[in-house]
Amino acid sequence: MSLVVLPFANLNNDAEQDYFANGITTDLTTDLAQMPETFVIGRGTAFTYKNKQVDLKTLGKDLGIRWAVQGAVQRAGDRVRMNVSLSDLSTGRDVWSDRFDGDRSNLTALQDQVTARLARSLNVELIQAESRRSQMDRPTNPDAVDFSMRGWAKRYGPRSKLTNAEANDLFDSALRLDPDNVDAIIGKTLCIADGVIYGWSPSVVEDKKRAIKLIDQVLAKRPATANAHVANGNILNYGNPEEALP
Repeated sequence: MSLVVLPFANLNNDAEQDYFANGITTDLTTDLAQMPETFVIGRGTAFTYKNKQVDLKTLGKDLGIRWAVQGAVQRAGDRVRMNVSLSDLSTGRDVWSDRFDGDRSNLTALQDQVTARLARSLNVELIQAESRRSQMDRPTNPDAVDFSMRGWAKRYGPRSKLTNAEANDLFDSALRLDPDNVDAIIGKTLCIADGVIYGWSPSVVEDKKRAIKLIDQVLAKRPATANAHVANGNILNYGNPEEALP
């Protein structure tokens, strides 16, 4: 089964809230990729379609996939509304759609509902509970999640020493509120790795040690986390390319 999660629309008409819609898109991409026998188009490719009119049949042919998940997010204070649909790209028609309402403090549960209903619509069972991320690994502090989303939004923007430092500060803010926030740990590690790779680091040796220590924490908890392996490869590739090989 093959699919893409297209960038969710931001219905707030506020560019400052784009990070929130983008974060929802990224999280759903990650969750759906954990379903067995599922191929999900990566975030980088999916986001090339952001804010573009897409012909679904053409999309299916271009990417060689069968399904597309589309949606929109509206946030009002601590309340979140998501509209989500599943389209069959062979016909261009929606085969399922639903609306989800919840509060920001329970965003993880809201995303789980979306993932579960999508899985049922695709007639695919979710990965067994023991092989999925445990609930205790899920972020619980909504403000930490918010800071982490902002950090990732910075990382996916134009790369520079300044934006890298700003993203790192946002991940630090998330980790001060929730030291076990895995997404923030991975983001911070990638910021450190970029500092080393692009020559922004004041101490390459010390920063490599810090990055490796951080990513080891993540891999010890969630060894199948793709972004953690990307971060690990990035930092090991500098100076020790043979260690970065799988």
